[in-house]
Parts: sequence; structure tokens; C-alpha cells
Amino acid sequence: MQYIFYLLVIAYILVPLDVYAKSETIKKVLYVNSYHSGYAWSDGITKAIKKTIKNSEMKIDLKIIEMNTKLNYSEKFKINAGLKVKHLIESFKPDVVIVSDDNAAKYVLVPYYLKSSLPFVFCGINGSAKIYNFSNKNVTGMLEVTLVPQLIEVIKKYSKGNRIVYFNDDTLSSHKVVLTFEKKLKTKVKTYFITSKKELEKYFVMAQKEADILILGTFATLRASITKKYLKEYILKHTIIPSVATVKLGSETALLTFANKPEEQGEWAANTALDILKGKKTSEIKVVENKKAEIYINVTLMKKLKVVLPLALLENASMIE
Repeated sequence: MQYIFYLLVIAYILVPLDVYAKSETIKKVLYVNSYHSGYAWSDGITKAIKKTIKNSEMKIDLKIIEMNTKLNYSEKFKINAGLKVKHLIESFKPDVVIVSDDNAAKYVLVPYYLKSSLPFVFCGINGSAKIYNFSNKNVTGMLEVTLVPQLIEVIKKYSKGNRIVYFNDDTLSSHKVVLTFEKKLKTKVKTYFITSKKELEKYFVMAQKEADILILGTFATLRASITKKYLKEYILKHTIIPSVATVKLGSETALLTFANKPEEQGEWAANTALDILKGKKTSEIKVVENKKAEIYINVTLMKKLKVVLPLALLENASMIE
């Protein structure tokens, strides 16, 4: 009888310890950054992911890998970068993977994990993810959508017409973004995709003579071959029509910017990954769009183009000199 009593006591003690041990299990999260440290957009996403994971009550082993495909845009490099991520996934064995921006989706998720049981959370994919044929059985995420209709609605009051041109460097994201612009604006957008300083100088003024409103990209790839100072000074000097941008970095060279917040993408992706680690299925989590933006006004261009923006806009904007 005493022997049975001891067994019951031991069982009572061990069960809570076992439950406690399971709750302390370290979970693994891999974050795949399409780009590189120093690029403002992905830096914001990375910062938010780190902060959210750190503040979680769960014990998380977070590993980050950068594909560096913004500075290296050859197809061979991107394929090899995707393969390196695949090898890391196989060795690290994460419980959930976060991928940011299109290249991580195209070169990692699509070729290797579309039919996998490994859950993926994406963020920063431009406009739509339909081309990737994701399954909600293992994929969910937040799309990056711009407030370009609202931008054009404001800026067209200061333009001579409605013709729009999009000027940026030649990347997958740039080509996807312009399709989103056309869909949202319900009009054709003229495009110039450049790859060098020579092409910037050749086409920048030409592009503006073919349009009334200029949408500027961030020129992230081009920035690797020319200085920030030169790019900024050249564009400010040669801008002759009202210009807009949809990313904070673009506020250096565009008259008006409604910038998506990368932190919103990173925070949502990290919180969703944590929900999945707690047992929620990707099929239970709807794909969403970002909702937040920051307003920037370039004072130099406002004076140069002699534009007087509405007081309500000025009061809610950050001024860029």
C-alpha cells in the first residue's frame, strides 16, 4: 500500500514537470530577407521582427539569412541564393519560416515548399501573390499595397494633365509594382526601368516630357553603383513635373510621399509566426494588406515647382529638406 502511495506522489510531481518542460521548449523561426542590411525597407521589417520575437513569452531561436538580391540581380545569383536558403532550412529545421519581399517567395517558397507541411509567413510581397499559387495549407501573409490612388488624387491638382510615368531601376519588384499601379489607377502607366547612371542621365528628363505626373522608385539597385548624394542632387535638379513616391526612401527625391511602414509588415509577420507556433493553422489566418502610411513632403521640390499643398496635409507630414 505504501509502495502504491509513493507511485501516486511521484506521478503527481512528474506530470506538472513534464508539462512545464514542454512549455519551455525552444521553437525555431527562420527569417529570410530578400535583400540586405542597410536597405531601409528590409531593415525596418527586420527590426520589427526581432523586437516582436524578443518580447514574446515563448522561447524562440530566431535565425536570419539575407539573400542580397537587391544588389545582385542576375538570375543565376538569385537561384543560388534560393538554394542556399533551402540548405539552411534543411539544417536548421525551423518550426516556421518568415519570408519578406518577392524574391524570397519566388526563389525559395515556390520552387521548394509549395506542397510542404512547413508553415510560411510572407510579408512585403507587392500587390498580389496570385502568381505564386500559394496554398493556405502552409502559407499566409501580408501583402504590400501602396496608397498610389490617394497620392495621384492629391498631386493631379498641381499637374498639367493625367499622364503618368513610373521611373525606377529594373527589378522584379519594380515590374510587379507598376502592374499594381495600373490596376488601382485604372489607366496605363508609362515605364522607364534603368540599370545604370548613364541611363538615369539619358532618360530622366525624357520620361518627364512624356508625362504630367512622375512616380519615383527607390533605385535600390542603382544606389550600389552611384552615391546617394549624386542621385539626390541629380533628381532634384532635373525634376520638372510633380513627383510622388510610395516608400520613405523616395521622399529624398519626390515632392510628396505616402510611405508604407515596413515595421507594420514585420510586426504582423512575427506575431503571425508566434500564433502558428501556439497551434494556429495557416488556413485559419487570412492574407491581409497593410493599412498604415507616413506622409513626407520635400520642401526643396515644393519651392522649385511652386506648389502649395493643403494645410491639412502639411500639418500631418514630415518635412524633408
